[in-house]
Amino acid sequence: METLDIQTGANQDLNGLVFLKDPDSSETGREIVFHGAEMMALSGVESFTFRKLAAKAGITEATVYRYFSNKHQLLLYLLNRYWNALEYKAMQETVHINNPLERLHRLAELLTGPVIQAGQGNFARHLYAIAMSESVKVHLGTETGLDWQKGMLNGYARITGLVAETLRTAYPEYPYPQAWAATFVDSAMQQQFLMRHLPELTEVGQSPVSLTKFLMSLIPNQASLEHASR
Repeated sequence: METLDIQTGANQDLNGLVFLKDPDSSETGREIVFHGAEMMALSGVESFTFRKLAAKAGITEATVYRYFSNKHQLLLYLLNRYWNALEYKAMQETVHINNPLERLHRLAELLTGPVIQAGQGNFARHLYAIAMSESVKVHLGTETGLDWQKGMLNGYARITGLVAETLRTAYPEYPYPQAWAATFVDSAMQQQFLMRHLPELTEVGQSPVSLTKFLMSLIPNQASLEHASR
């Protein structure tokens, strides 16, 4: 099994809100996370159960419940792993880019694929597949408000905040930077899903370069800035 340890800084805020017992504290916990991510990525959350996960990991179902209270909590844990790793990578790769539009371009590129780290190729791809197919549903779900209040969506909040601040630097007069940032990030996930499952609904091709161009086309132009300021 791949190592699941991620770099210092990428695992922040994965506290008791998104697990009962820290899965990184034991080999069993790491196996639960790895196999859970694999199963959710390949078969979807709807058909996923802790009973199937336990069978896959070769442990009892009760053991899974020692780490996570239900599959929604495990899903939030996995999404936070993705968003936190993305934020860490984004901070590393944009800190020395002075031009805010160039920073946005690099952020767009990072949103078009998995955040690969040493020894985590398959796990990173599973996390990205889950983010692509499940993150927008989580953000629009009936439990979203409560999850947000508890801080269980902090990883997503920080990456959209980074995008919003970058846009604000580029266009300080634009009145909706946070709303735009959420649209920008969610569009990356939605378009990836459409490209794979409903290609008739998008002109974006299979190339990450094509998706990056689409995301950059969302940046406000002079006409939209004038309209928004009226």
